[in-house]
Amino acid sequence: AEDAKIDAVFLGDAPALRDEIGSAPGTGLDPLVLLGHVAARTERLGVVITSSSTYNSPYNLARRFQSLDHVTKGRAAVNIVTTAAAAAAANFGLAEHPGRTERYRRAAEFLEVVTGLWDGWRPGWLVADKAGGRYADTTRIERLDHAGEHFSVAGPLPVPAGPQGRPILVQAGGSAGGLELAGRFADVVFTVAQTLGEAVDFRQEVRRRAVAAGRRADSVKVSLGVVVLVEPTTAQARQRLA
Repeated sequence: AEDAKIDAVFLGDAPALRDEIGSAPGTGLDPLVLLGHVAARTERLGVVITSSSTYNSPYNLARRFQSLDHVTKGRAAVNIVTTAAAAAAANFGLAEHPGRTERYRRAAEFLEVVTGLWDGWRPGWLVADKAGGRYADTTRIERLDHAGEHFSVAGPLPVPAGPQGRPILVQAGGSAGGLELAGRFADVVFTVAQTLGEAVDFRQEVRRRAVAAGRRADSVKVSLGVVVLVEPTTAQARQRLA
C-alpha cells in the first residue's frame, strides 16, 4: 500500500465474536495493535483505526491515539463508531445493548471529551529552559473538568499535542445521528453511494451540517467507497457485476 502511494489503510472492528465464525473467519485482532504494528513497519502510510464510543472510555482513547500520533510521527486516525453488535453489551457488564438514540447521544459527549482533552495542550506550552529549571508553561496546559450525562473527566492528558495537533477523526455513519456527529466533529466521513446523485446529495448534507455546527463547509472531507471488479475482459467483468 505504501509503495502504491496509498494515503492510509483502514480497519473496522466489533468488540464481540461474530455469529458467522462457524463458517467464516472474523476480524478478531485489535486494530490498534495490528495497525500500530503496520505503522512501525512503514514510514508514510496513515492508519485509520476503528474504536467504539459505546464501549470505550474517552480519556483512555484520547491518550492512546495521542500517543500513537507521536510514535507514528503524525499518521494516526480514529474511526469512531457506536457499535451495532448487540452481543458486545454482555462483554462490558451491560444488561442490554443501548438503543441507537442513546448510543449517538453518548457518542457526541464522548467526542466532546476526547477533542477537549486533545486541545488541552496549547501552543507555547514548551519552555525547555534547562538553566532556569523550567520545562513547561503550566498556564498553557488546561484541565478539562467535564461533567456531563455520561462522563466526568478532569484531565488534562499526560501527553502533549502530537505532530498533527491532534489525530484525525473519521466517522462512517449515514444515519441522522451519524451525520450530526460528522458535521460537529469529523475530519473525514466514509460513505457509500450507488449513484452520482446520491454522492452529491450526501456531500451537500455533510457541508450543511458542518456549517450548522459553526464550522467551515469544507471542514469535513468525504471519502466515497468504490468496489472494483477485475476480470481479464470487459465482458467478464460485466458478467461478474451482473
